Amino acid sequence: RNFGYFWLLLFTEGPHSEPETQALAAVWRRGQPFAFGASAHSGAVYFIYPWAYHYENAPEERELDYLGSRYCAADSAMNLWGQASQLLGGAAYNTAMDEMLGLDGFLGTGIELTICKDCPWPIAYLALQAQRPAVLSMIEEMSFGLHGEVVDVESLAPVAAVLQSGTRLPFYNDPDVGDFHNYLRPADYPLKVTANGYEEDYRLVSVAEGLPTELTISLTPAARATTFAERLIDCTMDKVNPPNPLIGYPMLGRPDGIFYSLGDLETAVFDLGVAGIADGPGTDIAVYEGLDTQGDEPFALYGSSEPYGPWTLIGEGLGTAEFDLADAGLAVVRYVQVRDTTQPATSKRSRLTVAGFDLDAVGSPPPLANFTVASQFVLPGGEVQFTDASRGEPTSRQWDFGDGKTSTALNPAHTYAGEGFYTVRLTIDGPRGPDSMVKNNFIAVVQPTIADFEAAPLNVSVGEPVQFTDRSTGYVNIYHWRFGDDYWSEEQMPTHTYSIPGDYTVVLEVLGPFGTDEMVKTDYIHVAGADDDDDDDDNDDNDDNDDNDDNNDDNDDNDDTTDDDDDDDNDNDDHDNGENDDGGGCGC
Repeated sequence: RNFGYFWLLLFTEGPHSEPETQALAAVWRRGQPFAFGASAHSGAVYFIYPWAYHYENAPEERELDYLGSRYCAADSAMNLWGQASQLLGGAAYNTAMDEMLGLDGFLGTGIELTICKDCPWPIAYLALQAQRPAVLSMIEEMSFGLHGEVVDVESLAPVAAVLQSGTRLPFYNDPDVGDFHNYLRPADYPLKVTANGYEEDYRLVSVAEGLPTELTISLTPAARATTFAERLIDCTMDKVNPPNPLIGYPMLGRPDGIFYSLGDLETAVFDLGVAGIADGPGTDIAVYEGLDTQGDEPFALYGSSEPYGPWTLIGEGLGTAEFDLADAGLAVVRYVQVRDTTQPATSKRSRLTVAGFDLDAVGSPPPLANFTVASQFVLPGGEVQFTDASRGEPTSRQWDFGDGKTSTALNPAHTYAGEGFYTVRLTIDGPRGPDSMVKNNFIAVVQPTIADFEAAPLNVSVGEPVQFTDRSTGYVNIYHWRFGDDYWSEEQMPTHTYSIPGDYTVVLEVLGPFGTDEMVKTDYIHVAGADDDDDDDDNDDNDDNDDNDDNNDDNDDNDDTTDDDDDDDNDNDDHDNGENDDGGGCGC
């Protein structure tokens, strides 16, 4: 177990230190990208998914949780699924599924097939055959999601690109053909597309239920071509490093002020793309340190034509530094390793204050124009604060906000009046020369996401259905209803029945690409006992018919027995109806 996503020193020499691991990783990084992968084991029976190396849910939790429920529904012997470290009761390091998702951008899982740990082939064969319906179910489900290609806007030639849906992990297309496929649950997603030598592209995509969403993304060549790390090959992990965000993609792409703290003597290896960076006049490659409060920190930069070396020292630096490949005897470099060279602290207590080198990016040297915003999404009439993240000591800036307005300020604030998607351009100039950054459709001016709902009827008897009607506005992807009786639903317009009398508070939480909101209606639904009126009528009849008193007394025992049975039957029916109507409860 020596896969390379946040590798931790345990029993192996290093990330991808065995040829078998290297061979698998090469398959996962091949031109035709994967959409789903599973690492099969024995010793238990459950479906597990990343992140195994720490206790938070992966950004793809919604997709993984749904796949777990679908897989278990197709396998009668398997009924348990969940996030690996939570389900296992502890972190598991250097796993295949973490690498599949963290490094290569496809959904990696672990499947425990049988309780038999060291079972003979006949038992193993039966376990594998039992998985067949579930595997076929996964294959069918993987055909849905986001599907398309990335091409050059002028030549229509394929472009090797990095794609990212919201805060999910980056995924990749085929550099030779241009096509990609990414499994996503039905919703609207903000999609970011970057490629070395091209302007950045942003758009909102809608993924439908039961069929793939097809799209072609055309990228515009940048005015000045640059090259930056597009894929993380491996990274090592310092367990006692609180500044470490435990996610690697902030180190990819241009420097943007979002950095990753390597930790004492830890490393990260990157792929700069098929073309790499070639030796030319002046400096060729730079390592960019994030801007924090700890000052400049030391590092070493190595290069190779292969992902696992052998490595050639390109140079050592302090803070942000540039290097000439000729000084290292390299004509071109594709793979680079950044190693923290901070002297290791002598105790765990002191290590907590030493985060190691804060790596923002590695790639082309300045000048580099770039900018960030606190949020790309704003309401009509709202203000966006732009922050210049350019490198190369620019002395002038020209901002174009995409709505006819411009600015020359360092960090301007701009108000957008109308709804729509706006392309923003920043052009800089200075002693290192000019550069520009264009982010197409970068700012989304949209109406707010507001939760609201109605229900009818509001006064019901036990077992009587209540119809809930969504009245939310704005972009809404996910609905989460809580009915106040431990049942829930993710339908947009659910129907629910209550099995116990009482007053119930109902909550609707809505989530969309531009925000979340919640509506709470306290004691909204009043549920009365189903037999209240019948009991009153029976008592009246008994009072009026005195002649039947003796007969009623004689039949008390029988009536009591019948009443008990009726109550039990009604209770079971109500409970079953509650479950069947909602598909509620929780599986984890």
